Amino acid sequence: MAQDVAVAAASARALAQAARRAGYRVAAVDAYGDLDLRQVVGDAYVRLRPWDATAAVAALANRAATRLVAYGTGLEHEPAAVRALAKERELLGNPPSVLAAAGDPLAIAAALAEAGVPGPMVRASAPAVSRAKVKAPGPAWLLKPRASGGGRGITDWARGTRVGRTHYLQERLDGPSGSLVFLADGRRAMPLALSRQLVGDAAFGAAGYRWCGNLLATADAPLFDEQERLLHGATRAADALTKAFGLVGVNGIDFIAQDGAARVVELNPRWTAAAELIERARELPLFELHVRACRGVLLPASRPPLDLPLTYGKAVVFALRSGVTAGTAAWLGDRRFADVPANGTPVAVGDPVCTVFAEADTAKACHDQLLALARLVHHAVGRPIPAPA
Repeated sequence: MAQDVAVAAASARALAQAARRAGYRVAAVDAYGDLDLRQVVGDAYVRLRPWDATAAVAALANRAATRLVAYGTGLEHEPAAVRALAKERELLGNPPSVLAAAGDPLAIAAALAEAGVPGPMVRASAPAVSRAKVKAPGPAWLLKPRASGGGRGITDWARGTRVGRTHYLQERLDGPSGSLVFLADGRRAMPLALSRQLVGDAAFGAAGYRWCGNLLATADAPLFDEQERLLHGATRAADALTKAFGLVGVNGIDFIAQDGAARVVELNPRWTAAAELIERARELPLFELHVRACRGVLLPASRPPLDLPLTYGKAVVFALRSGVTAGTAAWLGDRRFADVPANGTPVAVGDPVCTVFAEADTAKACHDQLLALARLVHHAVGRPIPAPA
C-alpha cells in the first residue's frame, strides 16, 4: 500500500517526483507551482510566493495529514521550521539539531581540519591589516551569506569591508567547481556521484558565483584532472562530516578541485540538485534509499560513482529579460525539460525559467546540448511585462 509523504522546498518538483517514482503519494508546498510538479501532486499542493519557511510549515499542517515529511532547499537554514514540520511526523532528512550544527561554516572547517581533509581558510570577521600585509596582501577572500545556497549572495570581499553576523569570509580558491552527492546513516558516508558544477555561465543566464547546473563525471569521460584521487578525497570529506555532525539521508558537498584534492567550500545537509541526475543515469530508487538511510540503514548503490555509460547533464536556465513565457506547456512530458512553467508565467531578469537535461558520450557534447536547449528557453520568454499605469 502506498504511503503518503509531504514535501516542502523552495522548489519541490525534483524531490516530489523522486518520491512518486518510489511509490509514495505526495503532497507538496513550494514557490513555483510548475506544471510537472502539479502533475505529481494534483490538488495536494500549496504555492507560496514569496517563499517563507514558516508559512510552508503552516500550509502543510493545514493541508497534508501525512505521517512522513521530507524537505529540500529553502529549509536547511531553518532548523526551527524543520522542527515544526516534523511535529508528530517522521522526518526524512537531517533533524533540526544537525542542521543547526552543520550550518556553522567554522564548525565545518574545524571538522575537516580535525580529519586531516584540506579546505579553504574560514573567518567570522575581517582580518587585521598591518603595513606588512598591505605590501603582501595575503589570500583573497569571498564574502558569503551564512544562510544561502546555490552561490546566491557570494561576492569578492573588499579589504576593509565589515563582515556582519549574517556573513563570513572564506578563502577564494582557484580551480574547477565540483560536488559529491552521498548517502549517510549518521556514522558513515557512501558516495553516489561526482559532478562538475556549472557556475556563473552567462549562456544559462547566470553570473558571478551562481550555480546553474551539473555534469556527472564518468570513468571514460573524466571532468577533472586526477579524478579518481579527487573522488577519494571528496569521499573522505563526506565521511568526516557525516561522523562530525551525524548526517543522514541524501547530502552533498561542494568543492574546488586543486591538484587532485577536493577542497570543500560548502556542505548541503539536504536533498541536492544533482540527485535527480543520479536517478536518470542509474534508474535508482533514490528516494527509497534516502528513507532507509534516514532510518539508519545504508543500502549499497548499484554501481560505483564513476561507472556511468554516458555523461549526464542538468542546467537551470535563468531569464535574460523580463517577460512572460510562451509555448512552455508543450514541454510537459519531454524528458529534456523539467520545472516547466505554465504559458503566460511572468518572469523577471534572473528568475529561473526551467531546467534542461542532456546526455551524451562526451562532456562537451552534453554541454553543447544543454546550451542548445537553453537558447530555446530564452526564446520562450517573449512579451515584456507592461509597466504599471
